[in-house]
Amino acid sequence: MRLASISLLAFVSGAAQAFTCTYGTLNYPNNNVQHACDRHGPDFGYHGPCAGAGIIAFRDVLQKFEYQKADKCCKGTYKGQEAIIVYQTSSKLAVFGSPINLNTLISGWRLSDTQYGHVTKTCSLSHDVVDERGKYEYSDHVEDNRGDGAREHENGGCGGSRVQIVFDGR
Repeated sequence: MRLASISLLAFVSGAAQAFTCTYGTLNYPNNNVQHACDRHGPDFGYHGPCAGAGIIAFRDVLQKFEYQKADKCCKGTYKGQEAIIVYQTSSKLAVFGSPINLNTLISGWRLSDTQYGHVTKTCSLSHDVVDERGKYEYSDHVEDNRGDGAREHENGGCGGSRVQIVFDGR
């Protein structure tokens, strides 16, 4: 974690801070950064590796977003838990942090129009947000329709037990 602190100090001291969230800055542990990079790196314009030195590179991308590109933040909920949401209105990019865990990064991605509406109106994002195309969105995980009327979802967005949600839309 010492490397992360040094990286953050060097980053902040070298750049003008255009935005400061009222609720504090986020902390970026390697495992959370790697998870966000694996799933959503391209949303932030990052196409490099998501391991080793790539974790540090993507952390810098997220910090640059938080300090220089984001223009709004709110304190609300993410999957029913207290959360800080830092976002940019023009791109709909957002990062989520846990205030009960020292503002630790949860994840970040480009919000769908429906997700963005929930964030801007209620400062919340739950498991059951449905986007305008009718696809179920479980926070950072959009479900794929296999064409047979069933959708699969991993509980918690990753690494959880698999469940199948079936609907009869025919």
